[in-house]
Amino acid sequence: MQDGRSEDERATARAPVRYSARAIRAICRRVAAGETVLAICRDADMPTRASFNAWVRENPRVAALYQRAKLFGKRTAPGRPSSYCPVTAHEIVVRVSEGEPLCDIAEDPAMPSLRVIFYWQTTQAAFAEALAMARQAQAERMGETGWKMALAATPQTTFMTRMQLGHLRWLAGTKSPRTHGRMKPVEAPAAPVAPEGPQVILFRHFHVERHFETGQHRVVSYCADPDTMRPVRDRVGPWTHPPPPGDAAQAERHKRQLRRLARKRAVEEGVDPAEIGLGPEGEDDAQWL
Repeated sequence: MQDGRSEDERATARAPVRYSARAIRAICRRVAAGETVLAICRDADMPTRASFNAWVRENPRVAALYQRAKLFGKRTAPGRPSSYCPVTAHEIVVRVSEGEPLCDIAEDPAMPSLRVIFYWQTTQAAFAEALAMARQAQAERMGETGWKMALAATPQTTFMTRMQLGHLRWLAGTKSPRTHGRMKPVEAPAAPVAPEGPQVILFRHFHVERHFETGQHRVVSYCADPDTMRPVRDRVGPWTHPPPPGDAAQAERHKRQLRRLARKRAVEEGVDPAEIGLGPEGEDDAQWL
């Protein structure tokens, strides 16, 4: 009976591997070393991936050993394992602090590439902090190097030394902007603490008031009462100088009109009309009508 496979496929097909403690220990040992289950199960003397997954599901002891092996191999999260190595990261920090450029370190065959170093810097907070301190030490070395160059300068090398010091100053500022940059970073101000409970915002209103006997003016301010929310007079300015004389008839008609309106407003605000030069009520009614 044919099973649909060619003779080469049947020849290369491996024999099934039965469940054994030896196979479980071998798989867990290799997982703890950092290998993936898919790569381990490709070997001829290892079970298939489906068989190993069935062993993990059906046997709690195998599942516990497998979980512990994944912890040692840093395979707790799905996907590719992290390439971060604390020893290599420490060597990179030391070489940067000694003044070696990061590009030269990345060109070393024993070191990771520049892309990997930048990736470690974004994903590993401890490495990023150590690298920032190493760059600060590198900026200090550049400052000392610049001082030695300035002392060794001669009239013949002044122009060249000045150009080199300018680039060195810029490079030190980019390496450690907090200590050697021209513009120092400033901490953001703390947010104001909001008061407890509801807030009441009161607006002040200003009104120009006129004295009807002398024609003088003054500014009066009103602010709302928080309890009644009605405008209350709170500040009164000084009177201005008397205005020059003009058309007497027109000024008198306008004065009678303003007197009536001002008397009504003073009564509403509880102010004595005599304070602004108004007589008793009804004095100008006949002339007004």
